[in-house]
Amino acid sequence: MTKIVLSVMAIIAVLGGLMLNQHNIYYMAFIVPAIMFLAGYIMYEVRIFPNCVFGYKTGMSMRNQDTWDFANRYSGMLWMKWSVPLLIVSELIMFLLKPSPAIAEGMILIQLIPVLAVIPFTEKALDKTFDRQGNRREEYKTEEEL
Repeated sequence: MTKIVLSVMAIIAVLGGLMLNQHNIYYMAFIVPAIMFLAGYIMYEVRIFPNCVFGYKTGMSMRNQDTWDFANRYSGMLWMKWSVPLLIVSELIMFLLKPSPAIAEGMILIQLIPVLAVIPFTEKALDKTFDRQGNRREEYKTEEEL
């Protein structure tokens, strides 16, 4: 857990340093995908109990520990998968267009779409895997449960 905290602090320090450099605006398109990848990695790898601070929190995901783990792993995987193409497309757009603060701010707003789009995909996977009470459906039972 200490490694994760130190990694997050280092990334925040680097991003803060990049933001101070107003002359190179290309870094603006890097911020959202980088945070998205880091948060996705933490959600995918770290096993924590349902809480009110960190993780994928919806009514269905907080039914029990199994739904919580599944929702965090699934949404973390999606964020990691989606952050790489988002970074590539964002940087290409920034290099093709004449970068300005308005374009960078618009790019950040557009990048928030995949951040929020993970919710319906994760909810659909939860509905497919679990019933309303949070029990795994028969075809999605793990080997331990069988």
